[in-house]
Amino acid sequence: MEKEKIHNKNKFIITLICMILIILLVIGSLFLGKYISYEENKDNNEVNNQVKPSEFIESVMPTDKEFILQYYWSFEDLYNYYVNPKDNGKSIVINENFGFVKIENNKLMWNVNNAWVNDSLISEDIKAAVFDYKDTNFDKSLFGVIVTNNNLVYTITIDESLLKENYISTITDDIYNNIKYSEFENKMNIDIDYMLPRLFSECEIWTNYYFISDNRIYILNYSENTLIEYDPKNSNNILTFADTCGNIIFDFTWDLDSYLEEIKDYSDNLIKATHIMSVKNDNIDYIFIIDDNKNLYSIKLEDLVNYSKLKPYKKIEKMSYSYDNNSLEIEFVGEESLVIN
Repeated sequence: MEKEKIHNKNKFIITLICMILIILLVIGSLFLGKYISYEENKDNNEVNNQVKPSEFIESVMPTDKEFILQYYWSFEDLYNYYVNPKDNGKSIVINENFGFVKIENNKLMWNVNNAWVNDSLISEDIKAAVFDYKDTNFDKSLFGVIVTNNNLVYTITIDESLLKENYISTITDDIYNNIKYSEFENKMNIDIDYMLPRLFSECEIWTNYYFISDNRIYILNYSENTLIEYDPKNSNNILTFADTCGNIIFDFTWDLDSYLEEIKDYSDNLIKATHIMSVKNDNIDYIFIIDDNKNLYSIKLEDLVNYSKLKPYKKIEKMSYSYDNNSLEIEFVGEESLVIN
């Protein structure tokens, strides 16, 4: 009887151990199956997401470092100049060649036959004024914009052919009587704080005029002789402002958020560019790009027709640009430096 109890007990223990082993094997199989499935999916994703080497465009750095700097653009400078303009501190701007016109005691005055006279049409006090050449493909003339203290806006035009000289200190009665005035109606009763001239095109010397009021921007509507509200951000991208001549053709767009469309880095991320340079080397055009992490990329202009993914050349330690002699000096992390002029 005792032997039978022992036998039954051993049988129970063996059965229990077998059940535990079976349970462990089942659990292990489940985990092993999930692991194998995870690895297979991972491998498949890596294969599917892998960018073929042929789609990459390596950054190109010319071996000859005799660069010619053609264009230099700073995103911050362009943005602050055109998109988010600030007061430049000068309410009266008159070309130094125009010695025959002035603002004195807040009045517009002309030197006619060597005698200063008040303007015959605009008697109000002057808040802001700009007088400069308007030289486009369509006309060439002296052009003035006047803002009075009661927010009236006038444009003044004198045909340059009447002046006959580059610098004139006085004008004749005939010239004075041929001055053309246009008054722009202020339908919205805008209280103009100040006016900013903005040069949109170096090739045509076409200047637009911003009238700033409570951080809103207004411009002249020449067809209806009124002021209209203007939002520079509707112009799509920063290159709209940088190149309105239309003679600089690039195969990319520099958006107002500073990202470059269709140009990515090796991590497949759009490049957030702070500076763009166009340089020439041995008659080949290159584009140099600096991103917000101070990496320098370079690529041949002709290669931008592809959907480019660029590899950085080097990281920049310091960069300085001289507007006086149009030269750029780049110091890389380490000791290497690069001068472009």
